[in-house]
Amino acid sequence: MCEARQYTLSEIYAAADPQTAASFVTMQARIDATSYWSSCANVIDRATAAGVAQQKQVAGTASPPPPAPSAVPFVPPPSANHMTTLNTLEPNLATGWQIDSYYCGAADGAGAQDADAAGKKLAQAADAQQRVGGEILGLVRTGPTSHSQSGHVIFYDANEKTLAAAIKTLVDTPTVAYTLTLNTDSPTRWYISIFSCP
Repeated sequence: MCEARQYTLSEIYAAADPQTAASFVTMQARIDATSYWSSCANVIDRATAAGVAQQKQVAGTASPPPPAPSAVPFVPPPSANHMTTLNTLEPNLATGWQIDSYYCGAADGAGAQDADAAGKKLAQAADAQQRVGGEILGLVRTGPTSHSQSGHVIFYDANEKTLAAAIKTLVDTPTVAYTLTLNTDSPTRWYISIFSCP
């Protein structure tokens, strides 16, 4: 019923009951979850406790479609760092990727317009629970950057190139093309940043 193999994070989150999925909100919880859920026995035990529907998902049978997005508008919490949340529905913080779309220059300048346009496309995908590059997007924000940056750039970690390329495809326009750039600073798990600095 269960293969002896390492499970992907998507499989781990799909097998989790709602309470466990909600506990994956922090980055550390996601890292800790990987070691617990990598055991086939733990996955089966947790699925058994969660019920028959979860067992079917772990066993590889067809899973039910995701629930429809809530019709209740999402009211984002106030931000202390001048970032604006673009999601209109409650973002999937448990399994979704955080995307920050930064701009250089004035809040009414070309960079801000580009960052806002890119962020809104990604927020629409997140709100629709549409996978981008095979991944679920969560919180999408836009705001000014304090970094010295030039051009339209998407920064990604070494294992995130597929997602970054899918984001590029989604946000590129006939007049704005983003460049993919490998992040050489500290890795930022579950996070991709976009810079719009024309």
